[in-house]
Amino acid sequence: MSDHKKCSKCNSKPCCCKLENKNKIQNNPINTFNPTINIPELPGSFSPAFGNFFRIGFQTIPPNTAMIWTNTGASSGGVFLASPNQIGVTQEGFYYIHYTVSVEMSTLTNIMALMGIFINNNEVPNLQSRNAVTNVEADRSECTNLTGGTIVFIPANALVELRSILNTIETCAGFDIAGAINLIKLS
Repeated sequence: MSDHKKCSKCNSKPCCCKLENKNKIQNNPINTFNPTINIPELPGSFSPAFGNFFRIGFQTIPPNTAMIWTNTGASSGGVFLASPNQIGVTQEGFYYIHYTVSVEMSTLTNIMALMGIFINNNEVPNLQSRNAVTNVEADRSECTNLTGGTIVFIPANALVELRSILNTIETCAGFDIAGAINLIKLS
């Protein structure tokens, strides 16, 4: 006689037991696809939007003044350069914004650079877009990258700026990219 367990439904046929156990596993609600479990409804369709803007060359940015963008990279979905220092966003939604600015730190310029994102002339609340670099060495002379990023809600037809907050900032001289900003729509 076989070592297999005899099944009551199969009148002692061992192969039936294997099929019965397999069916129990397959019909288990945990292993069965159920479209109502953990699959959220998506309201409407997603329309992608993004923009890449950058500056080549030197710029002095006084306090409460926006960075001026000289070039546009890949952009789509209503993210565009509305003016040299303002980025237009036509689609409302949550966006990831990332920026980098090359700041000249020398004994003749900054000891601290502080920048933040403004939407429709208002700074993003709770300091979530502010970032700073400092250098208090007496013999400092270097180009330092100030970077920041945040996720924020941008209303339709908004204007976005990257501004100096506290001190006058001088970007690094030369033909390198002095600053860049990227906006990517998430929802």
